[in-house]
Amino acid sequence: MHEWNSLPSATCQKYVRGKPNPITLAGTIMNNRVSKQIVSNKDNELKKAGRGSFDLLIREDKNTGAIKLFDSRPVHFPSSVCGADPLDSCIRWSKAERKYIEVKQQAVVKSYNANMAGVDLLDGVSVRWYDEYVKVEILRELEEFQERDSGWAASERPFSSHRQVQRSGPHTV
Repeated sequence: MHEWNSLPSATCQKYVRGKPNPITLAGTIMNNRVSKQIVSNKDNELKKAGRGSFDLLIREDKNTGAIKLFDSRPVHFPSSVCGADPLDSCIRWSKAERKYIEVKQQAVVKSYNANMAGVDLLDGVSVRWYDEYVKVEILRELEEFQERDSGWAASERPFSSHRQVQRSGPHTV
């Protein structure tokens, strides 16, 4: 099971590993959900080492581990699936150099990227469509209100100081 910023905490991993048919977890986790042991002053060391550098921590029970990876910023990958080995390489865009560069890629990152397939991008799209839906519904209610109460003087109408919105297509507001 691959998760994005929610489930792969150490407690959750310990719980699902203790079951008769264990579920393996891997994913990213936010900085405020990481123990102080993982959030150390190694950020500067990783930044100096460059993109693709990482720090690996393994729990005492040897069932779960966490990788602190530096890409464009530090990212935490707790996992009970795999660790850093085998290392692979991938191509990333570098803003500073304005070109594509080759970066080391850990096994957990490769597994995460293969199984997540843009879920974090879909979250942003769903918010955008919801926002557009709300805007359209507000405009429909406003038009219905204006048609129903067209006997009012212009100064007495609610929203009369706002300009009229003209629609040119089904998705244009």
